[in-house]
Amino acid sequence: MPKNNRPGPRPAQSAQAAKQFAPVAAALVCGLAATFILLLIFSWLFTKTQIPAWWAVPLATAAVCVGCFVSAHVLAQKIKKIIETNYAHSYLGLYYISDQVKVSTTYVSKVFKEEYGIGVVEYMNRLRIDGAKKLLETQDLTIREIAERVGFTSDIHFIRIFKKYENTTPGVYQKQGR
Repeated sequence: MPKNNRPGPRPAQSAQAAKQFAPVAAALVCGLAATFILLLIFSWLFTKTQIPAWWAVPLATAAVCVGCFVSAHVLAQKIKKIIETNYAHSYLGLYYISDQVKVSTTYVSKVFKEEYGIGVVEYMNRLRIDGAKKLLETQDLTIREIAERVGFTSDIHFIRIFKKYENTTPGVYQKQGR
């Protein structure tokens, strides 16, 4: 745990975090560039053709939406990669993810759910439970050890989430698998 006793990235992860942010920044720039180009095209069309003036707002809005869609899609992919890479770490959560991609927790949740149809926390829990099932089937570990290895800070919370997704407790699942 860092010296300030707050969960989060270690100093060695700072360079990695910078590398992870690069694709998000590029996506945002691409989205803005796409929006700008479309606005330029629409502006040119209005000056060279007889498009009615009342089309200006809908066309400009469409240009902005295209740029936002490109950015949101890439951002959702980035969020998914962060979750898949770090699901076994207890510090992984909405605040960590939002800090990594430099957007609000609300926007992280919204973009991810719109792209994949599943919430961020639900996706993290599903990955953690799948990892736990593999450990329960192959390793001779206690429930507490398995909970810690897949990112849960409490074995009681792990048991509750496991039962929610698998309709059985990890202990029963482990005994059935052997």
